[in-house]
Amino acid sequence: MRITLNGKWVFDSNLFIYFLDKSSPFYEQARALFAEIISEKIQPYCGQQNIIEVERILVQRYKITVPEITPKVDTLITEFHFRVMAPFPYTVKTFHTILPSIKSGGDIFDYYLAATMLDNGINRILTVNTKDFSQIKEIQAINPFK
Repeated sequence: MRITLNGKWVFDSNLFIYFLDKSSPFYEQARALFAEIISEKIQPYCGQQNIIEVERILVQRYKITVPEITPKVDTLITEFHFRVMAPFPYTVKTFHTILPSIKSGGDIFDYYLAATMLDNGINRILTVNTKDFSQIKEIQAINPFK
């Protein structure tokens, strides 16, 4: 059963990559998800760190030059009306509050994204990697392709 998506959602970096990569097995699903933004069902958010991660992946894995990716990412953010979340000076404190609840493993940058989300009043993220956020009880992580 597919969850109805509406309201504020953070888009994880992988969704941007799938949308930009026409050879991805998730490309068509990502296009459909981004179409829901246009229909104004979803209020899209991303973190500054998501933008940096997407650009890093495009440069390192896809071998796209920086002059090519910057306008591509800027256009994506603008055309789909993404609100870009920034950490606050106290986000490090929120991050340090989350860390002890993490049992093992995981990507520390995902935990910082979670802290940034919480400090911006958002607790829902769309990601293919729901396990990355599964240990953070305040965050609801949904795979939009299931």
